[in-house]
Amino acid sequence: MNRYLRVVIVIMILPLVAVMISDDAEAAYEYDSENNVLTISSNISNESGVKVWPWSDYKEEITDVVIDTSVTNIPSYMFIGLTSVTEINIPSSVRTIGDSAFEGCTSVTEMHIPDSVEAIGNRVFSGMTSLKHVSTGSSLTDIGESLFLGTFNIEKLEIGSPKMKIGYSNNPFNGEDLPKEIEVVFTETISDVPDNMFYSLDPVSISSLTIPITARSIGAYSFYGCDIGEIILPSTVKEIDDFAFTESDLHSVNLENITSLGRGAFKNCSSLTAANIKSLDNLKDETFSGCTSLTEITFSNQLRNIGMSSLNGTSVSEIILPETLTAVGEYAFRDCKLLKESIIIGDLSTLGNGAFEGCTSLKKVTLQNVVNLGTSAFKGCPLTDMIAIGIYSNKLTDIPEDCNLYTQRNSTIEGVSPSPVTYYIYDRDITMFNDRVLDIDLVNHTGEVPAIGWEDYKGNPVEDVSDISGIRSVYASYEESTGSDDSKGYSTLSYIVLLLGIVSLSASLYVRFKG
Repeated sequence: MNRYLRVVIVIMILPLVAVMISDDAEAAYEYDSENNVLTISSNISNESGVKVWPWSDYKEEITDVVIDTSVTNIPSYMFIGLTSVTEINIPSSVRTIGDSAFEGCTSVTEMHIPDSVEAIGNRVFSGMTSLKHVSTGSSLTDIGESLFLGTFNIEKLEIGSPKMKIGYSNNPFNGEDLPKEIEVVFTETISDVPDNMFYSLDPVSISSLTIPITARSIGAYSFYGCDIGEIILPSTVKEIDDFAFTESDLHSVNLENITSLGRGAFKNCSSLTAANIKSLDNLKDETFSGCTSLTEITFSNQLRNIGMSSLNGTSVSEIILPETLTAVGEYAFRDCKLLKESIIIGDLSTLGNGAFEGCTSLKKVTLQNVVNLGTSAFKGCPLTDMIAIGIYSNKLTDIPEDCNLYTQRNSTIEGVSPSPVTYYIYDRDITMFNDRVLDIDLVNHTGEVPAIGWEDYKGNPVEDVSDISGIRSVYASYEESTGSDDSKGYSTLSYIVLLLGIVSLSASLYVRFKG
């Protein structure tokens, strides 16, 4: 008895659905067979997802589609399989477009979604094999999955909605027969590129990317993992959020006007070669970590902080740390194996653990007035010479045994492991060093040439100072008037270690190094 009842119910329901769709559609469409024009004059519902319409018998003959301005919804599968239609104009009255609405319209080359449309369903443009250009309006906030499934000829995508997301969990290019690359243009209705916009768009590459002058920021993860090549940012863009371009194939980007870079913004961008961050005062953690092709970076002269692992593993060969810098984070320059032979680090509140660990080309370091010195800051560096001025720490570890360490006699550096050869600097007014010395000119503040004597590191006199590379100390004294003709005062500076070149010794005696 129950079996027969179920059969009767199914038989009765199917005709009701068919009648509901047919009656609705019959009243809302007109087909001109002479001109092969299909006109939709009012809304048609398709809640049950029926794919067969009253005009389906003519779907290969229909060449033109007209949608009346009273239509607010294009239901699922409405124009599926209209293979001879070359153009579909969507009126500004339409607010929603259902699943697979234009699926299989193989002759349409362009689709323009008006500003009125707020949502489009799954696979809307699926199988439109001739489609090359799609533009979306400013109100679109919800798009379905596999939007361009099988649409392998698409070349250009214009985006007008600041809330639209293409990547992340609903990659529109999922599936097979994908385009190799597309051009992406953000229209001037965009003020902020949204988070996750093109998240992991693999395997589709972006051949070119246009950001309008109305844009102010690039959202988090917006181009994560994208094959993007080059991007030109307008001067209006000031912020790039966390991991915005992480693991993308970006090789060139202009950052001169960026005032805020998020954590890991360019992490593992292995093709990026240069970065000019001259407007940035804070380089956050992991910003350029893993950018193995990055050979050049230009810091702002207002830079205050270099974050943890921010340049870890890059190929920079030279860095000039600005005087404004106060902190270098843990592992900031770890494994920068091409970092040049000599580096000057001064007036820092913090130099983090392992900051220069594994920099295998780094041989000479000047540390001056570093308050908090992390452990193993130079682990694995083949240091030959280190000057440590104003360093009061017992964390100066992992220094090679044959490294010459130059420090103040009153320094509290303890527990250096292993123990390097240590020399002491008696003068405490050293203010600056240069790593190249070509000539020396000594004068005092009155313009008189002081008496001078040179000694090597063993205390033996050195008469020939044309080659200063072997000189390790200088004895200099001069005569100065103290107010009367017969009263003379004397001042002596002795055993000042010369390594990278002392620019200023005291208020009275100046040593100028040229080169």
